[in-house]
Amino acid sequence: MSQLATYLQYGPALYPTALLLFEKALANAEEALGPTNPDTGIHLNNLALLYKVTGDYDAALPLYQRALAIAEKEQGQEHPSTGMCLNNLAELYRALGDYNAALPLYQRALAIAEKIQGPEHSNTARCLNNLGLLYHQSGDYDAALPLLQSSLSIAEKTHGAEHISVGVYMNNLATLYDVTRDYASALPLYQRALAIAEKAQGPAHPETGTSLNNLAGMYKSIGDYDAAMPLYQRALAIVEKALGLAHPNTKTCRANLTDLQAKMPS
Repeated sequence: MSQLATYLQYGPALYPTALLLFEKALANAEEALGPTNPDTGIHLNNLALLYKVTGDYDAALPLYQRALAIAEKEQGQEHPSTGMCLNNLAELYRALGDYNAALPLYQRALAIAEKIQGPEHSNTARCLNNLGLLYHQSGDYDAALPLLQSSLSIAEKTHGAEHISVGVYMNNLATLYDVTRDYASALPLYQRALAIAEKAQGPAHPETGTSLNNLAGMYKSIGDYDAAMPLYQRALAIVEKALGLAHPNTKTCRANLTDLQAKMPS
């Protein structure tokens, strides 16, 4: 496990320490290697991701932009590192709701992955998934569906049926079925995704919280409030502890629970 992954695993209690360390690591790299060295770009990406996880999107944006510029100049327009930087910046734009900025970046990242790493590579699956999520969130469900289906299929072939990424992609596909009211297709995917998250990442992991929140949302959509309530409560408890009270995901879970409570009969 990388140092960054370790800090992310243990949640917001370690974020202030992690930010100091990663800011220092970036400053050291810039001084020792120069501001345009590819290794400096790695430190920029790491610090940007930490800012993104903590919800500080404004701090993350210029770091991701710098990392992409370095990769394009020093490693080339079609290098896998450039594809990674394109994807990271696109993810941030999607989180910000700037879908027009995200779309061409996702498309470039997918083209690089398919050409350099192949159509069945795990990175290609990730790019398909992320582009599918963008189409979903922008309301183009017909464009999203084959991308999300393909990403899940590749991940199952590449990693096996119980891998973390399989659960994530399964959850994303279920969410699309949910919003298009295909609840019969959504429910078993949500249930499998939750089981994978709980087994692979643990009952207190943010991804488990996401799976609980999404399954609860489907139950709320079909009017089964009694099934939804304990799932929303568990989801909120997880993300509050893992991500902090001010994180966007925590705010979403809290709003979902509040909305359900308002709908419950008194």
